[in-house]
Amino acid sequence: MTDVQTLMVPPSFTSDQAKYDERENELLEAISQSLDYYRDEIAVAGDWHRKLSVATMVLSVLAPVFVAGSASTSVAGPVSASILGIPSTVLASIGILLTLAIALVEGVKRIYKYSDRWASAYTAKLAVKRARETYKFNRIGLIPGSEDWKQNFRTLEAAFEGATNAQTRDFFTTVQPSKAEQ
Repeated sequence: MTDVQTLMVPPSFTSDQAKYDERENELLEAISQSLDYYRDEIAVAGDWHRKLSVATMVLSVLAPVFVAGSASTSVAGPVSASILGIPSTVLASIGILLTLAIALVEGVKRIYKYSDRWASAYTAKLAVKRARETYKFNRIGLIPGSEDWKQNFRTLEAAFEGATNAQTRDFFTTVQPSKAEQ
């Protein structure tokens, strides 16, 4: 006698179950789109934060060199009227321009707060991803529309809405001037 395994065919979805399945697919698609947005936001904000920080560092090192160079040649008198052939007035002008550039870079950093935006998007991405993975794990074996499925779905919806609302709130809080700046 041969051992025959029976293949269990899952029952076909009822129209209600199909609607639940469709709703689930819509939410999971919205989550995937949000995760893509957070990945892009993390990349852009992180990139700008690094660029502006490096620019601040380089300009902050160069500006005093030019200001000091122009002052030292002016004090020394006409004998030493330039460093490397650059007149002291040009050195002073470069020092002033570098100082202005530092102020502009710092202004952009304060207005756009890329480090805060990066952190907010990263936190939201992790929360949404964690909620989605927990949902998928808990979803195994559940029939769409069952009470356990509904509870699991509502938990995912709440986690997704909570993370996206927190990130949106953080974004607008970040770009708003603080009370001290007003």
